[in-house]
Amino acid sequence: MRELPRLPDSIRASLPVEVQAYILALQAALEAALKRIAELEARLGENSQNSSRPPSSDPPGAPPRPGPAPSGRQRGAQPGHARHERELLTVEAVDEVVEHRPSECPDCHTPLATDLPESEPPLRQQVWDIPVVKPHVTEHRYHRLACPVCQRVVSAERPAGVPAGAFGPGVVALVGLLRGRYRLSAREIVAVLLDVFHVPISPGSVIDLCRVLSTALATP
Repeated sequence: MRELPRLPDSIRASLPVEVQAYILALQAALEAALKRIAELEARLGENSQNSSRPPSSDPPGAPPRPGPAPSGRQRGAQPGHARHERELLTVEAVDEVVEHRPSECPDCHTPLATDLPESEPPLRQQVWDIPVVKPHVTEHRYHRLACPVCQRVVSAERPAGVPAGAFGPGVVALVGLLRGRYRLSAREIVAVLLDVFHVPISPGSVIDLCRVLSTALATP
């Protein structure tokens, strides 16, 4: 920090007391500002290599952190390393089995008949995928009949297992999972239900279903 020029004592003493006090205040404020500037400049030069700051706080122009010393080994699994593969399901647990048989020998081009015995067990590849989701929509019809005696129109009552609204227990459980476990907002849940499950729903209905689920879980 550059040293401030000092006012000679003879000149300072000739000035009015108020002016001397004002000059002292200005000097103190200027010294504090210069000290603060020096601290900020020092902080600007800090990075994760010359201080305890984490690498995520480094400015864009900071030098890159040195990487570990090269070990001389190639990337990836090393020779003798045990492979980690997904455990195959049993044949009874898969949904579909597709058989692939070679049609000819690649060397002599001899056709390979389908009834040739297996020389080795077949190689097994299990592909996991998510099926296209289509909501299951059930229409409940409540027939209305007129009483032959008093002519009163009687409507069938809603069974106990049928929800009062437009969404079943599966939708209620999914909304509760997305809201409570994954902390999605009402609008995000609307987008997930429409984009992934093709279920149209409004943010207000999401809030209502959360209340339904909370009421159902209150006693348990």
